[in-house]
Amino acid sequence: MTYQHHPSTAWHAIGSRVVLVPLERQDGVHNNTLVLSGSAPALWRLLEEPRSVEELVDHLQSEYEVDRERAGLDVGRFLERLLEWKALDSR
Repeated sequence: MTYQHHPSTAWHAIGSRVVLVPLERQDGVHNNTLVLSGSAPALWRLLEEPRSVEELVDHLQSEYEVDRERAGLDVGRFLERLLEWKALDSR
């Protein structure tokens, strides 16, 4: 399975952070803006093209010098959150 930006998600980099506005997310109660920080902006930028979980884990492991288990957990949480927010497509 691969993941990439949902075409209806607007985003903008501001310094070291990325602000997402998933336009498909219709929620009158909650703020529809999500701010990515830490390693998440780098993962988000990688997802401009379809990427597998393994590719994302490899990136975290090499760039941030974390063990594979930790990188896998972080990527899993990242993807889960962005899928919940309808900011990603999966295939």
